Amino acid sequence: MNIPEQETAVWRLDEPAVTTLIVLAPSEELLKSPEHLGRSMADAIGRDVDLATPDQLPEDVAWMAMLHIEDLVAPLMCWPEPQAAEGTGLESELPSSSGLMVQTLLHPEDPLTSMGNLLRLLALAAPKSAGVLDADTGRWLPRLLLMDEVVSAEIEPSEELLWIVESTMEGELHRMQTCGLERCGHRELAMSGINETQLETAADLIASLAALVLETPLPATGVIEIGPELQIGVSGNPDQPDAIVELTHAEHDGPPTEVLQRVSDDVAAVYRSQRSGLRQAAMAKATWDTLIQLYPSLMKAHATCYLEVPFEDDSGQDDRRIYVWMEVVEQTEHAFMAVPAHDADALQGISDTPIQIQADEICSWRVIHEDVAWGPEQSDALFELFRENNHS
Repeated sequence: MNIPEQETAVWRLDEPAVTTLIVLAPSEELLKSPEHLGRSMADAIGRDVDLATPDQLPEDVAWMAMLHIEDLVAPLMCWPEPQAAEGTGLESELPSSSGLMVQTLLHPEDPLTSMGNLLRLLALAAPKSAGVLDADTGRWLPRLLLMDEVVSAEIEPSEELLWIVESTMEGELHRMQTCGLERCGHRELAMSGINETQLETAADLIASLAALVLETPLPATGVIEIGPELQIGVSGNPDQPDAIVELTHAEHDGPPTEVLQRVSDDVAAVYRSQRSGLRQAAMAKATWDTLIQLYPSLMKAHATCYLEVPFEDDSGQDDRRIYVWMEVVEQTEHAFMAVPAHDADALQGISDTPIQIQADEICSWRVIHEDVAWGPEQSDALFELFRENNHS
């Protein structure tokens, strides 16, 4: 993301907002006392934890515990809540409504690692719980998902674990806003005046910008480049206590309709954060064998396969890396032959004849089947779909 050369820390908070998580339907043993909770936490991390309890308790709270754990940036404030699941919509799915309330702060320089460590700790310390409810965003994280995607996963979770993008109606149009960036130490992002057809694109764009903001803070106002030849406006008053970053058209206060349309039409791409790019590349490489295995079946089903490949672009004064989608035209044992899916004349020296692409050269892949896009994150579902098709 390219931003004007001016003060860029104006949308940073002095301290991140408090994060609140609820461990739902844990064991009765975990909720008995601060000491029981402390022992469970110590067992989970394999060493002692520093436990403190307040002299006075809030009304209707049986006990409170403050846990200082070395790997966490801030202590955990915990207490039992007998009716924690009430009003969540999860009551019928849970064996009980009880929960363990957990409040803490995420590290503003690396909130994703902080959240991952926190969720991992809660999942291991409460092995009989149903899961964790993110009270700030309303996201429900069942225990099985936590174990698969946080505790056991070799690839870190997406930055979108930290926030959601909410939509509200403004007359016949929509306003979209992040919820969760303030606990990362940044102001929330918002975009107004979005029509129904561009909702999904706008949500994806705002989520991408939220990830970028963690690496490159925004200016107070001005125009920023969010992708090659893609510009949007930034406005708002960072001096207001509850200020929100408004994302607009580059030249006026309305929504960036043209940018959304170009992204929706796949004729333009938004920059990725470095972290999400590395994660996507790791996932693409990890699922390469699945793509190799499925390719013959995909071709029988008239699907189209693409590989995203980085190329060094030395045509300008500064060397930079460009990312090109290559369409697969042939499989060769453990590799693919592919040609640029873009207009070859615009790719400055990249050959339009088939070249061999191997697993360590890609940063993503995509399968288009019956107008549905599948990528590395959907590889298991894609495998199941075509395994069923092969058996039918």
